[in-house]
Amino acid sequence: MDHFLLKDAYAASSIVGFSWNKDNSSKKKDLAASLAQFHDSYTDRVKKILGGRLFVVNADLPDVGRKLENKFSISERFWGTNMYGESVLDAHVGAFSISSGGIRSPPMILDDLAVSNRKIQGPIISVGFPKTGTTSLFGYFHCGGIPSSHYRCARKWGNFRCGDCVRHNIMMDRPPFLSCGAFEVWAEINVSDTSDGINTIFLPQVEQLHRIHAHYPDATFVLTRRDPSRWVESVKNWHRLHQIFINTEISGLPKGIGEAEDDLRSFFVGHAEKLRKFVAEYPTHKLIEVDIDDPRAGEQLQAAFGIDAQCWGQSNVGDYQGA
Repeated sequence: MDHFLLKDAYAASSIVGFSWNKDNSSKKKDLAASLAQFHDSYTDRVKKILGGRLFVVNADLPDVGRKLENKFSISERFWGTNMYGESVLDAHVGAFSISSGGIRSPPMILDDLAVSNRKIQGPIISVGFPKTGTTSLFGYFHCGGIPSSHYRCARKWGNFRCGDCVRHNIMMDRPPFLSCGAFEVWAEINVSDTSDGINTIFLPQVEQLHRIHAHYPDATFVLTRRDPSRWVESVKNWHRLHQIFINTEISGLPKGIGEAEDDLRSFFVGHAEKLRKFVAEYPTHKLIEVDIDDPRAGEQLQAAFGIDAQCWGQSNVGDYQGA
């Protein structure tokens, strides 16, 4: 079982016949074995109760679809799809991109764009801040046929946010992107929260670089950046993002700091400097810096990744005064 929400839901629950002691941290490694034992004992119990009235399906066998068709006269081709008719068995068939803006589709490759020279060293992780063109970065890789995520990491399942998955994995001492999706590009991994009416933000690209390095030592980091003053202006005009930064305890921007524009500018510039030092210390990573205000940004990305510059555009352009 490799679904982090479901596994931990079992671990936190009290279920008749499930004997794992969730209060004993020394038994955490026994969770999988306890679940397997619970599964077997539950199956045996149901078989005894229902006897011949029970139709048993072993989902691990290759002929499940045929057996279901013989039993229920429903075509076997529907086995292996979810309720939306989408394949869930083949990672390649099921590859898709999703963004906070609602793009939910297979990665697209524009026929008239040259993408045969793609140079992808993955995973590709955006380490820029919100309002630095991360949606455009997502669109660039999506256009180039690379399964990509931006803020959200699941389709058809509501607001499953990448940052929630990353943070949960970190809390459980797991690889940050484990079970978060079969993406090659993570265009925005931060996430905003509300607790007791206070909005805050989790920035793994600031707080968890060493953990990301430990599990993904060959990751390519992409730093989208812009003129610091323009970034501050955009932050102040985008929903409650400015106040969210002020509310949050962040390395380089302590809680309560950020009302003054100079503080935000210094934090923004300092983050880029920190990343450059980090990659210099751990040269297995590549750091690709993209100035989104530069009209040659698409050409810079094409040189780095081999995806046509025409795939680069702008999203979330303009000011928004959130209520």
